[in-house]
Amino acid sequence: MSYISSVSSDVTAYTPATSSGAVNFTGLGNGTDFNEIIDAQIEAESFAKKKYEAQLAETEACQSLLNDLVTSMGELDKTLDDMNSMSEFLAMSVTSSNESVSGKVTGDIQEGSHTIEVNQLAQNDVWVNSGISYSEPTDVVTDVDAVFAFECDGEEITIEVPANTTAQQLVDMINNDPVARDLVNADLLSDGDTLYFRLSSKDTGADHAITLSDTTTLTGYTTAEFENVRTAQNAQIKIDGFPSDPDSWMERESNTVDDVVPGLELTLSDVTEGPVNLTISCDTEVTKENIESFVEQVNTLIYDIQVLSGRIVTYVEDEDTGEKMEAYTIDSNSMDMVYNDLKSQLSMSVVGFSGEYDSYNALSQLGLYTDTNEGSETFGQLLINEEELDEILEDDPYAVAELLGCANSGISDTRGVQVTSTIDGITAPGAYEFEYTVVDGEVVSATFNGEPASIDGNVITAAAGTPAAGMVIEISDLSDGKHAADLRVKEGVVPQLQDALDSWTNAEDGTLTTLSETYSSTATKLENDIYNQEERLAKKEADLRRKYSVLDGKLAYYTNLQSSLTAMISTTG
Repeated sequence: MSYISSVSSDVTAYTPATSSGAVNFTGLGNGTDFNEIIDAQIEAESFAKKKYEAQLAETEACQSLLNDLVTSMGELDKTLDDMNSMSEFLAMSVTSSNESVSGKVTGDIQEGSHTIEVNQLAQNDVWVNSGISYSEPTDVVTDVDAVFAFECDGEEITIEVPANTTAQQLVDMINNDPVARDLVNADLLSDGDTLYFRLSSKDTGADHAITLSDTTTLTGYTTAEFENVRTAQNAQIKIDGFPSDPDSWMERESNTVDDVVPGLELTLSDVTEGPVNLTISCDTEVTKENIESFVEQVNTLIYDIQVLSGRIVTYVEDEDTGEKMEAYTIDSNSMDMVYNDLKSQLSMSVVGFSGEYDSYNALSQLGLYTDTNEGSETFGQLLINEEELDEILEDDPYAVAELLGCANSGISDTRGVQVTSTIDGITAPGAYEFEYTVVDGEVVSATFNGEPASIDGNVITAAAGTPAAGMVIEISDLSDGKHAADLRVKEGVVPQLQDALDSWTNAEDGTLTTLSETYSSTATKLENDIYNQEERLAKKEADLRRKYSVLDGKLAYYTNLQSSLTAMISTTG
């Protein structure tokens, strides 16, 4: 074991000033084994050192167990990253009545159906120089210095073509040009016998068309020699019959469309002969598996804390004796606070949810409950009422996913006031009382929970440094007078638990991090105490050996004197 010096933070090993072998006793004095006496005295004097060593062993073991708990919490946090949104809890799928249009869920979306009609697909622009052809890529395109120029995406691109440039070299020059390479792609198109120069825009959509320039001096590469074999165009679609005018269409640059139905990405692969029906449905079995996985992860954390805090007694094998002994536990207010915080989050109403406006506002309403039977193996853990959960998932899986996974979702329960945005990690979840005053149609004052806010027309922003910071409100009720609105910022069970995990384990001021630092300080003090005790015992042993060495010498003298006298008496007798 190494110990920390009381005057230095460096770890050092104590080296005694004298060795136990410095003074040896032969027992010739009077036959007394002084080594045994000294060892017994040192052993008796070592009670404090042994006490410190036992305390150090327990402190280091507890700190190691605590660090293991912090590590497991970090791993749980990473696991919960896959559950901290509604879309990740819900197993939503999309089925299409025609393969011309397919869909993929990318965000929060409810069950339902949509019709999609495709009038045309988005295309990129493609030009082929049919006026000149080549037998080999190494054929020379010009024997004098020339220029090939074109425009794409508003960029005018001029390629300097030196004399004796080959067809392949021209292709490479365009594809390596710092501007052209991001906008177009050049290649040599083969019809089986001959090669033709081709220039294609990289992006689809009408705005990405290529325009050949009159400034081109490369012979055979003027506009007249090129054919526009594919014209750049946008995709044209109708969603749920909109636009209703038969000749009107919504246009998008890409055949991948993700902004017509929130949370749904469409892939267009062909023109349709009428509407294609997309059905969004929830696989409740998969959603249930996600909930079961969450419960399993939480129960593991509950059990670990119960064991570490001594709420559940466990046994380990003593390394020295091999006997079973109670495992070390941490008796700390910090551990109790973490445990009670965790249990509170699982049993109380979820932050920002309302029993009046939301379908569910507590886990207990989903068929999840805490085992309160102290004699049970699952005491204190979450259990699932399978039948109740199945019915709830069948009735409203979206509400279940919202309670579990929604993150920093702002909502107003008052008409005329709308929450337009919040900032995750800045805007505190919970309920807010919003008040504002309108004079002559203008907002003249506004507060969140009594805290003044910034006003910009009918847009109100909560002040920095307040719980509502990051919340932006838009007011449509601008009637004169004082108004009040009830606002809420919802935080689902999983994001809420992740916030708690961070508050327990973050490196700066986490509850368990601070507790670990306390153990570290205690261990350092105990190591110093042990060091000091070893130093004291070494000096004590050296002093005893000096004293007993003197005694041994005197006893030897008197023993020899006694022997001499005895011999003399025997002779004279």
